[in-house]
Amino acid sequence: MIRKAIPEDKSSLEEMVRAMGGDYLPEVFERWVKDNFYVIELNGKIIGTGKITLLPNKVGWMEGLRVHPEYRGRGLGKLMHNFLIERGSELAEEGVIDALEFATNQYKSLSAHMALKTGFHVIAEFHHLRMKVSEFEPKKPMASGLSLNDLPLEVIPLGWKFVHKSRESVKWLVKHGEVYKISGIKFLVPREGRTFTPLSFKQASIGKILRGISWIAKDKGFEEFKIMLPGFIGINDLNLRQEEEYPGPPVAVFRKDLGSLKPSETLVPPGF
Repeated sequence: MIRKAIPEDKSSLEEMVRAMGGDYLPEVFERWVKDNFYVIELNGKIIGTGKITLLPNKVGWMEGLRVHPEYRGRGLGKLMHNFLIERGSELAEEGVIDALEFATNQYKSLSAHMALKTGFHVIAEFHHLRMKVSEFEPKKPMASGLSLNDLPLEVIPLGWKFVHKSRESVKWLVKHGEVYKISGIKFLVPREGRTFTPLSFKQASIGKILRGISWIAKDKGFEEFKIMLPGFIGINDLNLRQEEEYPGPPVAVFRKDLGSLKPSETLVPPGF
């Protein structure tokens, strides 16, 4: 059955994570268990998880969809995916959200195929690039503030969550991340994880930002870090490359409208 997670589920969830070879779920369990976190239970054993996190602009963010390795191939991922859609529809009826969204690798994830079959559409695409701190000459950036004018995109990543450009989202980004600037150019640092967000995409800007990001990453004890760049950016022009070859930008943000709002093409920056 699928039910809400409870504090007593932690040890069983940790067992599932060990079978998966590791995951961040145990680290966020205490926080997630308080709100819209669900588990698939079989004979008292946790064999799957899924969560809806409330984001600005009345978005329900789907994340944490996992299936125990021993139970994959049985349709449990689809079961949880559909359950989260049903739960999202209930939240929409209550006026809590207007849409469900999530992000995944659109070329390697089964979630992408399920999304397109269940009414989701792609609203943004991103390159997800891995880099080593040792490849750069780190330079200390300065802490900074953030305003609506600092956001260059209509869909802004912070780690692996994405929010729509708005004043509400600016407050959310500052609460859940840190803002730094180097040579007057700003970037976002998540409080959890090591995926950073440049807020300028010019070739000269990227070089300076990467020096600042590498300083933060080194200060946090990371040997490597990742950055999200919008899909319409030519990463080859920036002398950057992805570890794997894909037909296009691999990270896609999917959206399914549930409330009174209709799909808006204005969510997608020009060039997508």
